[in-house]
Amino acid sequence: ALPTTIIGPQYCAPYPLDLTIVKKVMTVSDGNFAVTDVNGKIVFKVKGSLLTLRDRRVLVDAAGKPITTLRRKV
Repeated sequence: ALPTTIIGPQYCAPYPLDLTIVKKVMTVSDGNFAVTDVNGKIVFKVKGSLLTLRDRRVLVDAAGKPITTLRRKV
């Protein structure tokens, strides 16, 4: 069976990846979290504002292109 992709096949790897999520401390320009591979290369960033009403964040790729919006369930 073929794997199902929700966002897009360009964000899927045909092999397991070890990724690390690093919380950024009070940074506005780089986002709140960085997702890196084992070599420390940024794969994704999670950008968001601490002051939004719905705690909305945007997942972007390494180039800064928005992929999807994440919201806290109300």
